[in-house]
Amino acid sequence: SDRNYTKENHYNLPENIKKNAKTLDKYLENIKICDPAVGSGAFQVGMMNEIINARIILQSLNSNNKLNIYDLKRNAILF
Repeated sequence: SDRNYTKENHYNLPENIKKNAKTLDKYLENIKICDPAVGSGAFQVGMMNEIINARIILQSLNSNNKLNIYDLKRNAILF
């Protein structure tokens, strides 16, 4: 399930992360994960969820816009 993050949830983040949220989000937007063995796919799904959750937090620090979870997930699985 997607988490509902608001700016109030970010009190425990280091200032460096808050200050560089836009840059970090850009890196996560372009990150690629390679798992040649694939297996059940649980690792890939888990990594996608971690990336999406991190991007939700980072984007909420930079904007008041409603985040489009579908687009974040789609971006995470496209090459």
